[in-house]
Amino acid sequence: NLTFYGDDVNTIVYSLWGDILNYNGEALASYDLQEPEFISDLSYSEDGTALNVTIRGADGETERTESLVLSQK
Repeated sequence: NLTFYGDDVNTIVYSLWGDILNYNGEALASYDLQEPEFISDLSYSEDGTALNVTIRGADGETERTESLVLSQK
């Protein structure tokens, strides 16, 4: 999963296993995912200050969204 805010390449964030990483590969957050959960989607909030992290179970029915605050504007 990869997303960015507006047209700014520096806002790229992506997931790798249970980690959320920024453009430079630095970890922003790490989620302790239970087997067989996975991060299915990343999206910025409307104002760009938070990241919505959607986590799903392999059954396709279990889903939760975590909000990761990135900055205060």
